[in-house]
Amino acid sequence: MAYHVVAYSANTNTQTNFDSAPIVDSQIPIQNAHFLPQMDLMLFGGAFLGANLTAVTLVTPRSRMVVPPRLFPIIQSITVPDRPHIFDRRHNPFKLNAVEEVSLQMNIGGTANAQNVGVMFWGDRLDPVPPGDIYGLHGTSTTAAVSLQWTQLTVTWDQTLPAGTYAVVGSQVQSTNAIAHRIHFLDQVFRPGFLSLASVGNISDPSYYYGGWGKLGQFVTYAYPYLEVLVNGTDAAHDCVLNLVKVS
Repeated sequence: MAYHVVAYSANTNTQTNFDSAPIVDSQIPIQNAHFLPQMDLMLFGGAFLGANLTAVTLVTPRSRMVVPPRLFPIIQSITVPDRPHIFDRRHNPFKLNAVEEVSLQMNIGGTANAQNVGVMFWGDRLDPVPPGDIYGLHGTSTTAAVSLQWTQLTVTWDQTLPAGTYAVVGSQVQSTNAIAHRIHFLDQVFRPGFLSLASVGNISDPSYYYGGWGKLGQFVTYAYPYLEVLVNGTDAAHDCVLNLVKVS
């Protein structure tokens, strides 16, 4: 079932172990201002952004039994840079117990409030990538994305795919204030994705392209998946790519 992208935000300064706020998510409930997964999940990776961000710590009842782990690297900018520093735990994911609140605590400097965002990838497994050629389907969207909310895009794709079933093994979304994106497959609970791009001349972490984080999901051509974006500002021009393998 791949993984799911969740996000936290904090707009403050001069804080240590600040309990950041979960961004409302249609799939993961919130309790006491913390995400509350309903099944055992694994933390496969993420990214942590903010100009004055100096440290990020994962705090759960389970992590307190030893020591709440410091998550690194961080990105000291709210704008996603070229080749961003990704927190990658694919080879040693950290367990998140069912019905245990998950807190993302941030150390934030500065003398004026500034936006900070944490994005994490939670799931039960990373699915293998099916064999075959990988194609890039390109599209654009003029949907007005709302700052620091997951916004579903209406995408106009450049080409019509031949009828069949397609696996998505990567994606890319660019907009001026982009932070992250995820894919809503109609028959799948989890919505996987990755960091987005602030410039079409940038690339994301190379691990993500062409199946590095497994098969994200699949769809048939009469039910295309939707893209959801997270931005830090109002964006209404989005450049989108889905990397696909035709499986039938």
